[in-house]
Amino acid sequence: MNKSRGFTFLEVLAVVTLIGLLTAVTLPQLASALEKWKLQAIAEELKQDMRYAQQAALAQGDYCDVRFYIHTQPQHYRVVKNLEIVKVRDMPEGIRIEMVNFNSLSPGNVPTVRFRNKGTVAQGGTVLLKSDKDNYIRIIVTVNTGRIRIEEGLP
Repeated sequence: MNKSRGFTFLEVLAVVTLIGLLTAVTLPQLASALEKWKLQAIAEELKQDMRYAQQAALAQGDYCDVRFYIHTQPQHYRVVKNLEIVKVRDMPEGIRIEMVNFNSLSPGNVPTVRFRNKGTVAQGGTVLLKSDKDNYIRIIVTVNTGRIRIEEGLP
């Protein structure tokens, strides 16, 4: 006897429905996780650029700035060494600089973290990044030591 075995229409429909339900439940969580990863990547990039400025100040024996342009579109920051712009980074879509509490040391009332010739800072402070989905991450520079660290969430 040659009986062909297969799946009934109802069995296939049940499996497709289950796959659809699982996708509907997990897709929003995946989108949220992707946005959080994007925010963490931007924070890490800023931290690395700050460390670059710190190392440049040490190497050249002079100050090096990271300046935050939060009232421009797109928001961005610049690494400035000897009055020369060496890096410019725009904030990507969906990420914004929510707050910077460094003093304005440069022309135009621009919040600036200044690394001195020993890699230290006279004033510590925080840069608060925010995603469109209200995820927050802080890049904190410690006064005197110039230690740079990342923390998630609001203070």
